Amino acid sequence: MSSWRGAAALLILLIALALLTACLSMSGEGSATPAPQSCAYLTLIPVEDGGAELLWPSPMYPIAAAGRHLVAELAMWNAIGGRGTCMLRIRREALVRCSVRGVVLRDPDVWVAGFPELYYGYKPWSGWSSGSLPELRLPQRVSELPRIVLYVEYSARHAPHLSMNVALDLWLTKQERPGVVSHGDAEVMLWLYRSGRARPAGFEIGYVEVSGRRWWVWVARNKGGWCMVTFVDAAPRSTASIRVELTEMLHIASELIGKVCGVPDPENLYLEDVELGTELGVVNGSVDAEVLFRRLELHVCR
Repeated sequence: MSSWRGAAALLILLIALALLTACLSMSGEGSATPAPQSCAYLTLIPVEDGGAELLWPSPMYPIAAAGRHLVAELAMWNAIGGRGTCMLRIRREALVRCSVRGVVLRDPDVWVAGFPELYYGYKPWSGWSSGSLPELRLPQRVSELPRIVLYVEYSARHAPHLSMNVALDLWLTKQERPGVVSHGDAEVMLWLYRSGRARPAGFEIGYVEVSGRRWWVWVARNKGGWCMVTFVDAAPRSTASIRVELTEMLHIASELIGKVCGVPDPENLYLEDVELGTELGVVNGSVDAEVLFRRLELHVCR
């Protein structure tokens, strides 16, 4: 049986490497997106419509608050309890601050304790949704998306050796606004920063370069059944201002979702939301980290 598993894994890896080579040929300098006729600039952070402060532990679930175009969620989904607090505070900027000892994880085999986050669109797991702007209504099929250029500015501080990241998370689903994610759906993550032993699910298959930035690519089939593609910044920094050609990376991801995971017609999956947050791990039973998000903008060009 082990030899069959090894052969199957090798075949999947070879297919993924061949596809990644094709993706590389499409994502180089020579295939830059043509200059758009017009762009709309959607500023989500700094927040203009008030604020909120969320705390964990809390009897409320989900621990969330919604503004006009942004939802804040303190999603400590794998942490049962501990001594201390995690906070997600929205003023003009968004601040995540966690200092917890004696953390008990629901699933000790998963390194992530939680994902405090902000999102635009509809999140399948929580059922919460932000208001959509006419320039970018979500959910929307990947094949119908305009060119989206995303700008993020953040700074992260954390205890030495803590496993954590700063990441974008995107849900692609076969039906609009599902309650859960399952087989035939997909998750695409972009890790902008990582520390400690944090690593994506699955296996690394190579890299792509988009707009001069190199991303290592990981693929996996989640135990819940959905496909995962993770792009990891090859030059991560704890404080950074980053520009991401989001639609271009979604097209690369959809190729992998179709060929590696066998999802039919992945370009017709719905992009449900755009999430920005920090996956927090545990070191020596503790979570000590602070992440400040200063900017989140979507430039939507047609």
